[in-house]
Amino acid sequence: MGRERIKLKKIEKVRARHVTSSKRRKGLIKKAKEVSVLCDADVGLITFSATGRLFEYSTSSMKMILKKYSETFTGILNIEADIEDLGRIKEEMQNNHRTLRHMDGEDLQELTMQELQEMEQKLEVGLHRIRSTKTKLRRRMLIDFTWS
Repeated sequence: MGRERIKLKKIEKVRARHVTSSKRRKGLIKKAKEVSVLCDADVGLITFSATGRLFEYSTSSMKMILKKYSETFTGILNIEADIEDLGRIKEEMQNNHRTLRHMDGEDLQELTMQELQEMEQKLEVGLHRIRSTKTKLRRRMLIDFTWS
């Protein structure tokens, strides 16, 4: 026969609350040990009683575990830098998208004469590379064709 399920609410009797707290804390520490052994995990457990008394359990140095935690937590909370990076990346993407539209011949009215000349030069260099690669590919195909 199983145990009766208890409703989770504050235990009114002070003595009963302290006894339950002690038993539950021991059970919690037992579970922490099990997790540590079964999963090869570093476990740190800190509890404060209703009277403010500190109870702690750690599989290794509590300082080391807290240091790991703070480093990880700080990395997670470093959102401001991430938001700045996202803003910068978004701006770069918009600039690249605008440049691609310009190279496709769209929205050229917003460019100055110098920007148009620079773009023309870049396109000529790119066109030269494309034609050069195309010529090399044709030569390879011609050589392969004559050998077979």
